[in-house]
Amino acid sequence: MMPPSSPQELNKTLPQKSSKYLHKESNNKRIKLRPALIVFPLILLLFSFSCGGSPDKEDIKKVLSDRQSAFENKDQKLYLSCISKDYNQKTEDKVIDIEEIKKKFESNTKVFDSMKITRKDISIYMKSDNLAEVYQKSLFKLKIEAELSTYKTVEKIVLEKKNGRWKIVKEADIDLFRGFVFGSK
Repeated sequence: MMPPSSPQELNKTLPQKSSKYLHKESNNKRIKLRPALIVFPLILLLFSFSCGGSPDKEDIKKVLSDRQSAFENKDQKLYLSCISKDYNQKTEDKVIDIEEIKKKFESNTKVFDSMKITRKDISIYMKSDNLAEVYQKSLFKLKIEAELSTYKTVEKIVLEKKNGRWKIVKEADIDLFRGFVFGSK
């Protein structure tokens, strides 16, 4: 027996199914596909929600980015736009309010010729609709004249949402000038 030379001849050699059987088979395929057609879009929808950040988290990331930019550019006005008017933090020896934070920003930026901050491993924890805690690893590269110094820390920053805007109400107590550049406290 010679092999078929065309698709038509091949079809003649195969056992034929009745059209009734073919119709029933295609209905079974349709029935099997329907759940998949419903489940697949649901999986895509859930995945898109889990990958995308919430609007609040995106707003918080913007505040953190502005804060970083303020330090790198020595922009006190931008920095203060990130800080809540209710900022009040207790340290070992004093209470830091908005006036103290202005002084601290000035002392942490004016001495350095340049400052570059790298942030990574940023974790945002929503404590409520209006309160969030951020933990981030920060690397500060500080330059005075020809001297380059680095400082690594894990920062905890607390933000509160008031009047629809996220503001910092508490942040890591970092003094870049004292103790880390020249080694004395």
